[in-house]
Amino acid sequence: MYRGEGTAGPQNQQDFEPGSRHELLIFIGDYSSQYDWQRAERIANDHGWIEIEFNKAGRITTEQMAQQDQTLRQCYADASQHGESMIAFAGS
Repeated sequence: MYRGEGTAGPQNQQDFEPGSRHELLIFIGDYSSQYDWQRAERIANDHGWIEIEFNKAGRITTEQMAQQDQTLRQCYADASQHGESMIAFAGS
């Protein structure tokens, strides 16, 4: 999982006001020992986000995700199944 902030572009998939800044969580479902910052940024860009600034990355286990809310569990499941997912939060 990668955490950061990004600026909503005009085509952001969550319909945030273009130009507004929001917290982003990006999930990549691979088990590499290396973080792939470029891929995380590409995923955000593909979802309509620009000016991405990451501030944290880490590996998340299924057990850790079981304690999270349904939205985060679904993002984790989507990344596990499809290789990637992301979510943006109102207010950063």
